[in-house]
Amino acid sequence: MSAALFEPDEALALSLVGGPSVPRLAAIVEHYGSLHAFMSQPDRVLLAEKGIGPETLHKLRRSQSVDLAKANARMNRAGIVPLIYGHPGYPPALSEGMFDPPLVLYVKGDAGACQEAAVAVVGTRRPSPCGERMARLLGRDLGSFPFIVVSGLATGIDGLAHASCLKAKGRTMAVLAHGHHTIEPSAHRGLARSILETGGALVSEYPWGVEARKHTFVPRNRIIAGLAAATVVVEGGLKSGARHTAEFALEYGRVLLAVPGRPSDPQAALPNELIREKKAELCRGLEDVLASLPLHQVDGVREAIDARAHILARKAEKALRALGSEAETLFRQLGSDPLHVDDLCNRTGMSPAAVLAALLQMEIEGLVEQLPGMRYVANCRL
Repeated sequence: MSAALFEPDEALALSLVGGPSVPRLAAIVEHYGSLHAFMSQPDRVLLAEKGIGPETLHKLRRSQSVDLAKANARMNRAGIVPLIYGHPGYPPALSEGMFDPPLVLYVKGDAGACQEAAVAVVGTRRPSPCGERMARLLGRDLGSFPFIVVSGLATGIDGLAHASCLKAKGRTMAVLAHGHHTIEPSAHRGLARSILETGGALVSEYPWGVEARKHTFVPRNRIIAGLAAATVVVEGGLKSGARHTAEFALEYGRVLLAVPGRPSDPQAALPNELIREKKAELCRGLEDVLASLPLHQVDGVREAIDARAHILARKAEKALRALGSEAETLFRQLGSDPLHVDDLCNRTGMSPAAVLAALLQMEIEGLVEQLPGMRYVANCRL
């Protein structure tokens, strides 16, 4: 059945009164041919339909008297664009990848951001120092690539990811658990303004006036997961909201990653469990996110990787010159295959003490990484 059978005015009116879900409406339209034909039926016929009870019937009837002119005028004043399921502009990631997409997505800012490749960064509102650091690193590094960083504008991991993305001159999108009449938490109103001013977007399935309530956050989380090609869980307890986002990502066939943490840290319980159960790939940073995605399907990512590699190579050359000729000689022997210290001594003719001293300096500079068994690999190419 074509989703375009939802007429824009009918869909918008139903959304404004909190009408039935897209799957329920799709079944109705498939049976009756159109929503108009269905709504023309007497109440007893509507109540006979599966999933249509007295409360839903009341909403259906209310939708017929919605003042759409007033609603559209208010959205125009506020700069809100309604993207309607099955019509131009609606994000394919939601219409094609979710079984329960929102009927209308209300967007403030650049509606085109909803069409671009996105990575979600989510987690607890009370992160540990390690969690804060990872949220900042992911927001910054993803922001330097042609990804939209998606999160929920909450305190903690969400806000840190948004802010760090903006600091890196990237674009980010916040999915709200309420209507566009307000911003919660109020401490993030400045952050919300910055998101809009830098070409990002604030999106919500809730119309103007709907307040954030306990039952509005889980539906919000499904949209975060639906918009993103990959979701990264930084920290969270076993019963945190991030669990719902992770479950939705798996349900929608998206890539799920998790940042490992200390076994004794309760905020690391969720990511550790996701990794242990092989539901999520281990995430140590940007490189793991990139490795998990089909980059040929993401415009501009390959070019961004090449540019970043060039910058890192120039930094490595500068650092090596500062460390001296022995360090440069040693570094040129290293690649992606681990080499033991003894092998490096044999290849360079340097003493073990000189090799270890140079390796230590290069490790401090981030040029090499030590693996178990006194083996080393290069972190970049010249």
